[in-house]
Amino acid sequence: MNNSELNPIKILLSLVDPDYLDKNIIKKLVALPPDKKQNLIKLTLKVAEKNGLRYYFLQKLDQIEDISFFKEEINEEKKRADIFVKTMNFLKKIAKDYGLNFILVKLFDTIPHIPNDIDVFIHEEEKRRMIKLLEMNGMVCIHSGPAETKFKGNYMKTDIYTKIVYFGVEFVDRDFLMTSTTKNKFLGVDYIGPNQDADFLILLPHIIFGHRKMTLLDFLHLKNLMKKVNMDKCKEYAREKGWEKLFDAILNHVRQLHQNIYVKNKIINFPYIFNRKFVIDSLSLLENFNKKEFNPLFFNLSFYLEEVMYKFENTKLYDLIKSSESIRNLFNSVASFAKSKLGYRS
Repeated sequence: MNNSELNPIKILLSLVDPDYLDKNIIKKLVALPPDKKQNLIKLTLKVAEKNGLRYYFLQKLDQIEDISFFKEEINEEKKRADIFVKTMNFLKKIAKDYGLNFILVKLFDTIPHIPNDIDVFIHEEEKRRMIKLLEMNGMVCIHSGPAETKFKGNYMKTDIYTKIVYFGVEFVDRDFLMTSTTKNKFLGVDYIGPNQDADFLILLPHIIFGHRKMTLLDFLHLKNLMKKVNMDKCKEYAREKGWEKLFDAILNHVRQLHQNIYVKNKIINFPYIFNRKFVIDSLSLLENFNKKEFNPLFFNLSFYLEEVMYKFENTKLYDLIKSSESIRNLFNSVASFAKSKLGYRS
């Protein structure tokens, strides 16, 4: 048997993506000796967790295999799902009770998963009122700055945005976003979010400049959207906002990844990290990017901090940062400060 056939990424894709489904991989996985099978499934679960797909992976795995040895992980996902639903219902209630007009963005709702946080997009004039309501209901602001405003407490972590701006460039304007909405349902909860075209336009710059990486969840959601959006309309909007060349560059990159994975049967590791050169080259494609205001010091600092997190993920140092709230908040504050100096705005 070719060892690469049972690579964790291939197993994960075979379970969560109908377009990739390889029944041979699933049959070979199930046929493994119990010890080898359990070890391989554990490795795949780690990959799924790093890619935002632990919830969905466990769901799909349960259909073909006894997963009772993942009792702790299953219970954790159930708790996270309960908190997510509780938070969604809370946000719906304050919107109704206090007449707040906001939408939920970056929910990646074409793939079942439990988000790590909930992103709220609201008019700048209503942001202060939203913050007050969150604080009145047991939420505490853990960071507030030009780039992001973050809350945690009685509900799931919640981030507030009023703009979609990276490196001083507004990629999707507020009026367009607030009028390009639709009613969706995710994990059984109704919510108001961007329509598919607006969701697609938010996601493209986000994967390059937001986190400078693309998880498998990001990729699969993007792939699903590409089948449904009005591509000509999206490209026209990007042209009007001065980032048509970047629009094309990202799509070409994603299509090449798709070709490598689904046609050439290559193993592409996810999260997929965009290197420094690709990000800098992407900036050069923006018509409205002001090179004079670009600060290499803060760009390198921001990039370095993220590289440290990627490099040391699943190590004792990473676990220390995750387990210590003070260290984690310090790390996030420095990263957010660097982004604010690069023209990130929320």
